[in-house]
Amino acid sequence: MTEDEMIESLNQTTGRDASRVDYDEYSRYDAEDKNYIYEAKDRKKHFLRTMIEDKKFKANNDWGDRLEKEFIYLVHSNDNMYIFNVTELVGEGYNFGWHERLCKKTTDFGESKMELKKVGYIHLNKAVRTYKT
Repeated sequence: MTEDEMIESLNQTTGRDASRVDYDEYSRYDAEDKNYIYEAKDRKKHFLRTMIEDKKFKANNDWGDRLEKEFIYLVHSNDNMYIFNVTELVGEGYNFGWHERLCKKTTDFGESKMELKKVGYIHLNKAVRTYKT
C-alpha cells in the first residue's frame, strides 16, 4: 500500500481530512490535518511490534510541538492499518526500547546498502485504532 493510499484509507475510515505534504527529500512527515501530523509506513512483514526510526521519531515530535499538533504513526501490515498516537505514548512514558541496529539505508525497492540506525518499537496493542484495509 502506498503512502497516498494509506492517507486516503485513513480519511475514508476515520473521517479525518489529512492531506499529503509537498514531498521533497527533506520532508519530515507524510501528511497533516488541523490536529495531527502523520508518518505512514507500509510493512511487508508482520510482527507484534513495529519499528520506528529514532531520527523520524525525534523530527516528527519536534515538528508536532512546533505546529502544536500530535504525531500519528500509521502502519499498514498484514491487511491491517494500525494508528499510533506517538505524542500520547511519549506522554505515558512508553518504553520504545531504543537501540542501534543494522538496517537498509532506505526502504526504496532494490536498495541494498546497510547502515547502523537507532530504532525503537511500538507493540501493536498500543494502537489507538486498528482496522482492516
